[in-house]
Amino acid sequence: DDAPHYPEPVERRYPLRVGSGASEREFTFHVRLHHVRKAVHPTIWDLRQWREPTWVLSYVEQGNLTLRAREWTQSVTEGMVMVHPPYIPYDEYSTVPCEHWFVTFDAQWEQAVPRDFLMRFPVSLTVALGERRDEYRQVFQKLYEYSEGETPQLWRAALQLLRLIDLTIEAWEAEGAPPRPKGLDLPSGRFIELVSYMESHLSNELSMSELADRVGVHPHSFSQAF
Repeated sequence: DDAPHYPEPVERRYPLRVGSGASEREFTFHVRLHHVRKAVHPTIWDLRQWREPTWVLSYVEQGNLTLRAREWTQSVTEGMVMVHPPYIPYDEYSTVPCEHWFVTFDAQWEQAVPRDFLMRFPVSLTVALGERRDEYRQVFQKLYEYSEGETPQLWRAALQLLRLIDLTIEAWEAEGAPPRPKGLDLPSGRFIELVSYMESHLSNELSMSELADRVGVHPHSFSQAF
């Protein structure tokens, strides 16, 4: 079990500008890299009700296992990535040697208000990398090496993390973009479409009752739930 740990998360913000003229938009991509790890399990692997306060991309380099998250159970084989949402407990069980490469992180897309990037792209619980596997391995190795360096290298580690996320999304879309089970959404997931609506109507007066009605929440409960 080889795990670089950071006293503080590696945190980077990337201001971006898209489009031109009247259609030009500015936003910031904000990432926090917490841990990068390669873990080898030479015997039975039995992880129960584990959860992280961050997103986890867990790539299976060797072996196979059974993954359970709430009422969903899936078989995971070499070349697949498990995508664990924050605070959602999961079990992993295997009777053969396994090697996992995983990274814990936060990623937000900030325009008028912050939004969780992987709630914008509801990637399924597992993703088969297919033809992207070799590139994923190469990018992860760079991420692993850069994450142990000095500040200039940490900037590059954050960029490699963005590429890992992008490769995972590409592979998910190549599978037909099967949705993440609703029961594995973050509590804030129900408000993603509402936040998009608010961003596109910033010049309008938006009432609490109108916003509450859009997400099926009583106006008296909306503020606390939001």
